Amino acid sequence: MIKISYDDIIRKIKEEKKVSDEEINSKIEKKIEQLAGLISREGAAHIVAHEYGVKVFKEGAMKISEILSGMREVEINAKVLTVFGIVSFKKESREGKVASFLVGDDTGKIRIVLWDNSHISFIENGQIREGSIIKIKNAYVKDNQNGFKELHLGEKSELILNPDNVEIKEISSVNNAVFSNLTVKKINELTENDRNVAIRGAVVQVFEPRFYEMCSECNRKVVLDDGQYKCSVHGAVNLRYGIVSNFVLDDSTNTIRIVAFREAAEKFFNLNNDELMEIRTNPGKFEEIKENVFGKLVEVKGRVTKNAIFDRLELSANTIEDLKAEVLLKELEG
Repeated sequence: MIKISYDDIIRKIKEEKKVSDEEINSKIEKKIEQLAGLISREGAAHIVAHEYGVKVFKEGAMKISEILSGMREVEINAKVLTVFGIVSFKKESREGKVASFLVGDDTGKIRIVLWDNSHISFIENGQIREGSIIKIKNAYVKDNQNGFKELHLGEKSELILNPDNVEIKEISSVNNAVFSNLTVKKINELTENDRNVAIRGAVVQVFEPRFYEMCSECNRKVVLDDGQYKCSVHGAVNLRYGIVSNFVLDDSTNTIRIVAFREAAEKFFNLNNDELMEIRTNPGKFEEIKENVFGKLVEVKGRVTKNAIFDRLELSANTIEDLKAEVLLKELEG
């Protein structure tokens, strides 16, 4: 059974039918009264959605942007973007493995989490790699500790490689499909407990990026051991470099340092990974790149962290999108 939150049902009705909260709530209250209080608000909302002709969920494959918290029996077609690798765990009397990777379609991106060994074997055998086309059936949606939606596969789920008649041509650059309960705030409103927040402002300071060694298989940081770079999961591995960028955002209420890793850094600089790697071997190139981003307007989505050394809040970015000036002005004036 697919379980969808009350708020998500209301949102879908409003988006499709352009009706007010007041009208929807009135119909829900009447439905509860009509059924003598023997139905929950969520159940009444489902009935009202049906009466409006709004399909809260649909059969067959859905787009990533249509995925809602609490859904079960989810089916999607997508392209693999990044494979994060396999992690072994041991909790009390239980031990096992978990694997994950990021997929996308033309509406968004979402993290896939595998718990069943038959699915994990696809990664162990190298069958799931960047660019693979997959079909997933009977998966369920969970919100992770940062408030982002993930699609989990258990033993009853299906993972099909290179399904017939499925083609993913374009991948959306928008990550908002993976966000659940996102809150837009001013910088001076941020707290250490904000795990899924968006802020908008102007870039007023940009620091030179840092580079770090990581595993070519799972992108974890590696350590140099006896002349070889080693990953905690894959042992001795070929080396790749990751990037972390820091900049300061100002929204007129305050400023905050933004920390952007890999894909978020690429979006910020509007450069691909190879172009950013040129900075590592040619630091002088950063001054040229810096001029292109200094002063630009952006929206940053992510989670707030506390920098204990400097006793300040920072925002760890999940996505960074360029903003038009008129959009930001409305925010600042509002």
